[in-house]
Amino acid sequence: MKLFLIKKFCNKQRTKIIIFFTICLFFILLVEIKANCWTSDLSEEDQLAMARKTFEDGVYSASSETAKCYLDVFKNGKAREEMFFLRAEALRKGGDLKNSMKAYDELKKNFPQSKSYLDNAMLQQGISLTLKSNYNLAINTLNFLLKDYPTSKFRDEAHYWLGYASSFNADIFQEKN
Repeated sequence: MKLFLIKKFCNKQRTKIIIFFTICLFFILLVEIKANCWTSDLSEEDQLAMARKTFEDGVYSASSETAKCYLDVFKNGKAREEMFFLRAEALRKGGDLKNSMKAYDELKKNFPQSKSYLDNAMLQQGISLTLKSNYNLAINTLNFLLKDYPTSKFRDEAHYWLGYASSFNADIFQEKN
C-alpha cells in the first residue's frame, strides 16, 4: 500500500512538472513569435507597398507596424526616410501622439538633412504638442520650422498653429497672474 501511494504521489508531481514546463515553453514561444515582424518574410518592395497601402486605407496600426518592420529588416533600405515619416504619421493619425513624437524625433536623428519630410514632421510635432496643451514646446517647434525652412510649403499652416498655440499660451499666462 505504501509503495502504491509513493508511486501515485510521484506521478502527480511529475505531471505538475510537465505541465509547468509546457506552460513555460508556450510563453517563451509566444514572446518569440510576437517579437518577429509579421511582414518580415516579404521583399523590400512588398513591405513598402504594404505599409503605403495600409496607411492609405486608414489602417494606421498595421501601417505603423509594417513601417517598423521595414526599418528593422532593411537596415540599408532605399525608402528608410519615407518609412520613418510614414510610421510617425501612422502613429499620429492612429491617436498615439506620444509615440508619434518619438518617431518624428527618430526621423530627425536618422535624417537630419531631410528635404522631403523634416518640415512636415516639425509641423506635425507642433500640432501634436498644441493638441496636448504643451504650448511652449509647440511654439518653439513651430518657430524652428519657420526659421529652418523659410520656403516650406507648410509655412502658412505653421503660422496658423503658432498663432493658435500662442493664443492659448497667453490665456494660461494671464490666468496665472
